[in-house]
Formats: sequence, C-alpha cells, structure tokens
Amino acid sequence: MSSRPVLETDFQELLDHCAALPFYLRPAVLQAFSYLDSGERPSRARWHEIRDRTRAEARAWLQAHAADAASG
Repeated sequence: MSSRPVLETDFQELLDHCAALPFYLRPAVLQAFSYLDSGERPSRARWHEIRDRTRAEARAWLQAHAADAASG
C-alpha cells in the first residue's frame, strides 16, 4: 500500500490491493478495514469469528483445488 496511514487509505486502493489476494482472504481484510475505518473496536470474539471463518474458507478452497489437481 501507499505510505499513508491505513485510516487515510482510499477504499478503492484497498480493493485494488485485495484483488491480488486469494478470494478467501478478501472478506477478512475488508472486515478488518471496516472496523479500523469506523473507529470501532470489535470484541475478541468477533475477531476470532472472522479468523475462523477465513480459515475454514481457505481450507475448503485449498481442498477443492487439490482435488481438481489430482483429478487432472
């Protein structure tokens, strides 16, 4: 990203950078940014929920791609 602080980063710039991420990481990054941008401090449970959902989505994506690669 640019040298500007995260809170001053243009949302479109963030989306552009997220486009380079694997799709399963994008929701967690955007969710984290939305909390930073709003000034809210999410609970530890909410951060864990985001983390766990992202891990589950990543695991499912990797398993699907491994199955595709194995099948040819």
